[in-house]
Amino acid sequence: MKFLRHIEDKLSEISVYYSLRIIFCVFCLIPVILLSLTYLTFVYKTMLGWEEEKVSASLYQSSNIFSKYLDDVKEFSDKIYINKHVKKILMTNYSDIQQVYTDYSSIDYLEALLTNYNIIDNFKIYTENYTLLDNSFIVKASYKIINSQWYKNAIELKGQVFLQLMNDPITKKDYMCFIRSLWEKEQFLGVLVVNFDLNKTTYALVKLPYDYVFFAENDFIYGIIDNLTDEEKKILTDINGFYDYENCKIDKRDFRNKKVAVKGLSFTVAPYSDVNFRVLFLIPLYHLNKATFKMLMYAILILVLIILFFYLVLRHYISYIKSRFIKIQKGIDKVVSNQFEIENSIGGKDEFENVYEAIYKMAEDTKKLIQKVYIQDLENHKLISKQNEINFKMLCAQINPHFLFNTLESIRMKALSSSDKETAKMLRLLASLLRYNLSLKDEPVLLGQELEIIENYLKIQKMRFGERINYKIENLCEENEKILPLLIQPVIENAVKYALEYNEDGGNLSIKADNEIIDSMNYLIIEIKDDGPGIQKSKLDELNLTFSNFDEYLKNLNENKIIKDVSEKNEAINTDSMISYKSKSVLHGTSIGLENVNSRIKLYYGINSGLVITSKKNEGTTVRMKIKKES
Repeated sequence: MKFLRHIEDKLSEISVYYSLRIIFCVFCLIPVILLSLTYLTFVYKTMLGWEEEKVSASLYQSSNIFSKYLDDVKEFSDKIYINKHVKKILMTNYSDIQQVYTDYSSIDYLEALLTNYNIIDNFKIYTENYTLLDNSFIVKASYKIINSQWYKNAIELKGQVFLQLMNDPITKKDYMCFIRSLWEKEQFLGVLVVNFDLNKTTYALVKLPYDYVFFAENDFIYGIIDNLTDEEKKILTDINGFYDYENCKIDKRDFRNKKVAVKGLSFTVAPYSDVNFRVLFLIPLYHLNKATFKMLMYAILILVLIILFFYLVLRHYISYIKSRFIKIQKGIDKVVSNQFEIENSIGGKDEFENVYEAIYKMAEDTKKLIQKVYIQDLENHKLISKQNEINFKMLCAQINPHFLFNTLESIRMKALSSSDKETAKMLRLLASLLRYNLSLKDEPVLLGQELEIIENYLKIQKMRFGERINYKIENLCEENEKILPLLIQPVIENAVKYALEYNEDGGNLSIKADNEIIDSMNYLIIEIKDDGPGIQKSKLDELNLTFSNFDEYLKNLNENKIIKDVSEKNEAINTDSMISYKSKSVLHGTSIGLENVNSRIKLYYGINSGLVITSKKNEGTTVRMKIKKES
């Protein structure tokens, strides 16, 4: 135990990085290198045999795919062979060219049929009926074609199919051709030649990630090796000539200054074909290293054993590291949970101690900063709250309410005694309006109640100005809908003052409250619209810019983490304390002003709420009040 403690003391004085590196090199890295070299030597001897099996299996599968393509070509030739329209045309001796064109139009569908077979490039029907005309399908056989061997073989086989690699007499292009003669009972009609592209054929045959070349007999036909020179083609032809296709074993050859593994496949495509196909694969030896996945299975087992041995040796040391880490974790957890009284050290001189010292210093600095900000914020909060309490009282109670109501009631009674009912009604509406405003607190009230007071205010204005002012109030919301007080009234006052009162012809004012869904969120929308002279564009832009600047203020306020943390320990800053953000939003009579209205909405309901003003000259102004509702 004393020895282990001595090791612990020594390790605590050097960096953890060097400690782990020394242990890793001595107990892990050197053994892994030695065992890996032994293992790779063993695996390399088995790679070629495994890859040979893989290539053979893939070739067999690809050959089946190629056979299916040939079946498609055979199927297409059968459809042409039994086609009555084609046979009728081939059997008819025409005297009228127009009739030939008419009958040719009856087989136009053959071109559409050809598109169903991707491997087929084109087909030709060579006929000895010289009353016909040449087109894309039917060609009059020349003397040279009639005397060619493939043409004679087709006639001799009486409709049986065979494959031939040849140059198309019309297009002068090399094709793999599917050939058969056409008969009606014992009457010879012509020879069908279906040409399919050699490139498509080899692609269908070979889908392996190796370079390959394609031979017919001993002649080089096609290869996917890039930029083959004539000399390289000759080398490949020589390899093809010497390769043992019967045993199909992998053979190593030199090609392009590197060692390649040669693998070949030879087969006869169909009966009666005089072409023997051969495919020769050139597999770079480094490509065979893909078989090393077998090595991984052994490597995993070896690594598990090494890791187990490594674990037994380092278990005590890991336990020591873990104990120091737990001490640091406990210190971090306390700081995260705002408990800044932590131990000043965990002992030692390693990186863990350095990290813990930084955590301890951060905890002390944070504690001092929060205390400073907390005290300062409390003082500011008290000052702002007191200031806004005074502002709100100035708004709602500038004179003694009992004196005001008693005086108004006395005036109203004298007006009634003098039979002046209109004056009495105006005084009653004014008393109701003042009583409501003086009883308000800065908390939500029923929307219907707020609109009722607005209507009383407009009734008074109606009595003052008569037919010069017309209004309409429409509430489409539920009865229990609530809103902060004194949000709508300042907007109405501005509309009456600037749009209607100074307009000799008067005007119309409409108020509409409704619910609306915007971006999947519920909003209360209050729209105040007038048909007054409108707002100048410069003033309108200034107002909307002011509203946007207040959004940035709120965003910065919400991102201030220290204030957030402090506010969690106290009450949230109320909306009254934020209204003072706009110094120029002063009180004018009973009107808070549009800027204060916008500020109060955003502070209480969030930055997604607020005012938007639109206006056109001589067409009026619309103030849209958007208030986000709770989910």
